[in-house]
Amino acid sequence: MPKTHRLLFFSLILMLVVAACGEASTPGNESVASSNSSEPTATSIPTQISEPTTPPAPTPTEPPPQPTEEHPQPDEATSSEALSGYEVNLYQGNSYSIFYPPGAEPLSTKTENGIAIVGPDVAVRSPDVDWLYEGPAYMLGIETFENAEGQDIETWTRNFLLTAWQQAKEGGLTPPEMYPVTEDGQIIEEALRSTTVRGQPAILVENNAFGFLSLSYYVPCGSQVASLTFQFDDEPAAGTHPLFPLQQAIYTLLKDGFWCTSDEAPSLLAAIAQANAETPQDEIVYRLDVYRDENGTFGLAYPASAQIVPAKDGSGITILGPEISGRAADGDGTYSGPAYALDIATFEMSNASAGYEAETWAREYVLSLWEEEKRQGTPTGSLPVSEDGVIDESRVGVTLLDDEPAFWVQYLDFDSTYRAFYLRCADRIVQIGFREEMPANQPLADVQRDVYSLILNTFECEPPQ
Repeated sequence: MPKTHRLLFFSLILMLVVAACGEASTPGNESVASSNSSEPTATSIPTQISEPTTPPAPTPTEPPPQPTEEHPQPDEATSSEALSGYEVNLYQGNSYSIFYPPGAEPLSTKTENGIAIVGPDVAVRSPDVDWLYEGPAYMLGIETFENAEGQDIETWTRNFLLTAWQQAKEGGLTPPEMYPVTEDGQIIEEALRSTTVRGQPAILVENNAFGFLSLSYYVPCGSQVASLTFQFDDEPAAGTHPLFPLQQAIYTLLKDGFWCTSDEAPSLLAAIAQANAETPQDEIVYRLDVYRDENGTFGLAYPASAQIVPAKDGSGITILGPEISGRAADGDGTYSGPAYALDIATFEMSNASAGYEAETWAREYVLSLWEEEKRQGTPTGSLPVSEDGVIDESRVGVTLLDDEPAFWVQYLDFDSTYRAFYLRCADRIVQIGFREEMPANQPLADVQRDVYSLILNTFECEPPQ
């Protein structure tokens, strides 16, 4: 069946199943921006990378409900003014909160207590196979259900799956593979496993239906259970899906950007460290790792399928995603390269006074680069500085990372731009940077930027240990 036809077929089947199973379960009822300087001990834009490793194929569960074109009601996404274009948004449900990237939108679904976080539309071809994908780059479905009896999450999930399977079977709307249940009503044990979502105990259900690999996480939130479901086309198994590594990164970061409603989000880095310490790493599906600098000054999370690659000059590291290759649906140019590449470097500060901010340091640093290039007679056009030494304010700005002011700078880099964020942690300046590809050259550039937004949102300044 052609790809586009199969997507339409899947959507039709899914809508029928949702209608049939809406009664089978027991449903219950902001944009976050994320003085004399010393000579830096790292280069301004470390971009050295090496060959990545290929991530493992995904493991299969049931796909999320299809969204409608209505915004969620009554739960609304809250936001504030975006300053860099990479600030994440916060959606608050009736028992949970979740961060989502600027390229996504929360939409209502046909289920009573469901939403879908839907990524930007893309149209991309595989360069080596006659295959075209058109549609949302990613879609995470979230739904809440009542757990009035206070059952533990494993018992609740098993009862939920069996009830949904039985009612769907009685309605005659689903073949056995829609749920991880055998024809005689027995749960397929290898499809369930205990896991965590941002430190919260959860049950992961894996399934394969209609050529889609699906993962559902069931998380207890007080008297309710929240499900987070995402899906993949089965094409990644054949290595023909250029979207897969980016979807893998976004779904992992979205899943761990979820927490049961409280005054504030629990520390993601602490939750990851605890989960990785308690569970063998090869048993954690869609796992995040934590990068911490050797001085314990800061940390941030990244998909475990990425590599940490030291810069050849020792100036920092690059978090390097798996290789992808794809071309625009209506063009001949092909992008081949890492799914994402995020550079990190640190700089010593000679002025460690409390009032010396990252913006002051970064402005002086940019001007020092400009002065050095002028002395050497090299072109200065990549820097956001005019010929008479004035910083172009349209290419700099301030946002927040971990509630700390971060000064961002946009450098020109041939046919792309390079975005760098500078912030102060203790007595060091941390630089986080990445190349911003143009959509004409990289058909998945908008998805790539959503990955960077979600990774930036995990950043935490940490006191020296």
